[in-house]
Amino acid sequence: MDDDGQYYFVMKYVQGEDLSTLIGKLREGDPDYHKRYSFERRARMFLEIVEAVRFAHNKQIIHRDLKPGNIRIGAYGEVMVMDWGLSKPFKRDAETLVQTLDGPLPSLDIPQQRLFETQQGILVGTPAYMSPEQAYGKHDAMDQRSDIYSLGVLFYELTTLRHPFESCETLEALLGAITQTDPVPAWSVVHPAQGRVPRELGFMIAKAMARDPAERYGTLEPWAAELEAYLDARSGIYCTSTFVKRGVQGYTHFLDSHRVLAVSLLGLIALSSLLGGVQSLRWLLSLLGLL
Repeated sequence: MDDDGQYYFVMKYVQGEDLSTLIGKLREGDPDYHKRYSFERRARMFLEIVEAVRFAHNKQIIHRDLKPGNIRIGAYGEVMVMDWGLSKPFKRDAETLVQTLDGPLPSLDIPQQRLFETQQGILVGTPAYMSPEQAYGKHDAMDQRSDIYSLGVLFYELTTLRHPFESCETLEALLGAITQTDPVPAWSVVHPAQGRVPRELGFMIAKAMARDPAERYGTLEPWAAELEAYLDARSGIYCTSTFVKRGVQGYTHFLDSHRVLAVSLLGLIALSSLLGGVQSLRWLLSLLGLL
């Protein structure tokens, strides 16, 4: 309270830029930003966001308004989750689980540009980053998995450089998309300024953005572990391509620790493949009566 009896807050002044600005620079194809923010660097930044939100969840607090505009990147790369004004406690019991998502969606006249702005009323949060249960206005049923969905949307945008439902021009269309459709997989989104999103990250995003809360990560601990494994070049196995990638990474680690043995093993495999090819050719020629 000041000398005139007025209440005020004293808060830390945070320098840097918000994540929406960073994404905008990457979307524009800024070469300096693409050089600085590879997929690995973006995944590492996102892991810091996850850890901050995980701390709150372990204190039984959900944010309810996670979006790029509420993430600040400091001058030295520090990552801060901001604007906890809509946060609230949540319960961890079966009664809070959202078993079904149905019923009428809120009907409000919100201009397209405000779909990315925080709302308070029937809708609480930012429509473009709401979970399906948040979109239905089931605030008492929300738990940490609602934040996890919002983090999935945020990570989708950070990696693909486009919002998963950016074609929606009205609140009705946006809420309908959130509650009834799955976005295009992140790894299939093509942006001219970068390569495709690594499949490991795409599978993480898809799990986080599952419309049914029961199909998402139950907590942020396993997602953090998967991100750490990805950053340590220990890819999770989600499909055939990630299986092959994991094998290559495993061989690389083996090569670092047992260089002579690893090179000898690779040579033996190559020789075996060559001899096998020669034997197959001899068999084919014999079959044709040419040998």
